[in-house]
Amino acid sequence: MIRGATLIGRLCVALALIEPLLAQEWPQWRGPSRDGRVDALAVPASWPGSLTRSWTLRVGEGHASPVVASGRVFVFSRETGREVVRALALATGAELWRNSYVADYAVMPEASSHSAGPKATPLVDDQRLYTFGISGVLSCFDIPTGTLRWRIDTARQFDKRPLVYGMSVSPLLYRDLLIVHVGHEKRGALVAFDAATGKERWRWDGGSPSHASPVIIDVAGVSQIVCLSYRSIVGIAAESGALLWQIPHAAVNMPHAVTPVIYRDTFLVSGFSQGITAFRILKRADGWTTEEVWKNSALSISMATPVVSGDLLFGLADRKMGQFFCLDARTGETKWTSTGREGETAALLATDRHLLVLKEDGSLVIARTDDRGFEPVARYQVADNPVWSLPAVIGRRIFVKDAQSLAAWQWR
Repeated sequence: MIRGATLIGRLCVALALIEPLLAQEWPQWRGPSRDGRVDALAVPASWPGSLTRSWTLRVGEGHASPVVASGRVFVFSRETGREVVRALALATGAELWRNSYVADYAVMPEASSHSAGPKATPLVDDQRLYTFGISGVLSCFDIPTGTLRWRIDTARQFDKRPLVYGMSVSPLLYRDLLIVHVGHEKRGALVAFDAATGKERWRWDGGSPSHASPVIIDVAGVSQIVCLSYRSIVGIAAESGALLWQIPHAAVNMPHAVTPVIYRDTFLVSGFSQGITAFRILKRADGWTTEEVWKNSALSISMATPVVSGDLLFGLADRKMGQFFCLDARTGETKWTSTGREGETAALLATDRHLLVLKEDGSLVIARTDDRGFEPVARYQVADNPVWSLPAVIGRRIFVKDAQSLAAWQWR
């Protein structure tokens, strides 16, 4: 009886740990709120000396980040000329289903250091999974079975001409609308599709896509999509697609790749050699406008989207071959910078107390969200190949997609 009771007790504890884990999700680019916040992280009292790799699976090339929902991990990649989407069991990595299609794509000479794999992160909505391929193929799959619900080759309306570095804009969901920026450097459109059917609901034809993904901010009761086109920052009404405001912001030497960051009633943007700027959206009698709240010209970001924790902004600046920094998000004041040589890019996530920094070299750095300096408290090697994608973090687990494989790591 005692032995049986002990076993039942252990099972209850195991179920108590598993059920909340399965209830948590990482459904899109930069997590549940699309802001890099990791509120579902089970932070240990002290970080262990090492992490345990639960499983790893070779899935093919690409930089699309994994997403998690319904006890499954979804990964989007490229193998032998096909774009492949897989559903994997969260605990074991066992393949539950896969779907693939022929995806013709040739890497342009300017992007020779990049692979032909997809870059845009999938999005999960209820029983549907959406992917946006590197050449502009937008697909909707049934989550339980992997059956294709609808597909649109968005490049057809733009003469099949892709962006130099391929489509990188991660889809955005607003109510029943799936919003994607399509096209190439010369011509493009921000388009809202019916999420269930793929039917076009509205379109803004005013700008070519960059490589930065759009976000939503609510101002005076109006939901607005903040989007970096190739030459400007725009605010688009999420309900109708109407242009509300526009700020000149032409790319310099390389296209925009940093997703706008929302901080309270402002949004923060950056670009290669363009500093970091905070804007506020204002509603006036004659319409919408914006004002510059602050600008930090000393620090610029070309690739790694920064993250807010409290009133602090943490990121990786371009100078000194990659330099971590902390700014006061209220004023733009630089609080600290690291010594440099941290790499070309990094994926940054944050809790109230910790930064999770996944570097290009496959190392995961845990640091304090402190305004006094860069203070790592733990370092782990979680990939042997280069990493350009954001990890998915659920409970005590972190899912890392490197150049070829997906791995699940956890701590006790």
